[in-house]
Amino acid sequence: MALDDSSRSVAPTKRPSLSYGNYLGLDQVLGAQHPRSDQPDEMLFIIIHQASELWMKLVIHELVAARDRIAVDDLSSALKMIARVGRIQSQMIQSWDVLETLTPSEYARIRPSLGQSSEFQSYQYRQIDFILGLNNPSVLKAHEPTPGPYAELLGLFNSPSLYDEALRPSEDRRAYHRKPDGHRRQFGYELSNAGPGGVIFPRAAEGPHQPLGAPVRG
Repeated sequence: MALDDSSRSVAPTKRPSLSYGNYLGLDQVLGAQHPRSDQPDEMLFIIIHQASELWMKLVIHELVAARDRIAVDDLSSALKMIARVGRIQSQMIQSWDVLETLTPSEYARIRPSLGQSSEFQSYQYRQIDFILGLNNPSVLKAHEPTPGPYAELLGLFNSPSLYDEALRPSEDRRAYHRKPDGHRRQFGYELSNAGPGGVIFPRAAEGPHQPLGAPVRG
């Protein structure tokens, strides 16, 4: 007589243990601070900037998601994501209150250890520029020596920005995303440089845009 498989007891699968530290990768995060001077205040300087980079990573994540939701006319979800970005920005601004406890003389003792490094070299800062529509190709050159970040920046430069998607009429958005070679500047406009107050204004494009890093079309 054949046994009914359903009657056999099956031992529950034991899930691998997952600790708080493992989930958050705390060994990597908390081990990423490497002061280059003997000044105790350098730890403050490093952590403030690393925290800012983590917040910017979340800003980019939310802005890309918001752009993609606008592209399919899901404005409710997009607005929630944009509102979250506003809260993140507030948090980032408030963190400078902590950095202000570093006096000019204390910073002067740290600065020689920083070499040529500068926050203006932050590629995530440029990613935020690009996803919002402030696409200045000249800033890409500084990141060419780092292939990974450069490829990410180039990908964003050659993709629709959140600003593009917000301006494009719904029917154009749907048509755009059906085109395999669609590009953010093929709808008769492209972005100008920032105008007064940092506002970005559209201007007429002279012709189809060639994405950077792509072969020139005949």
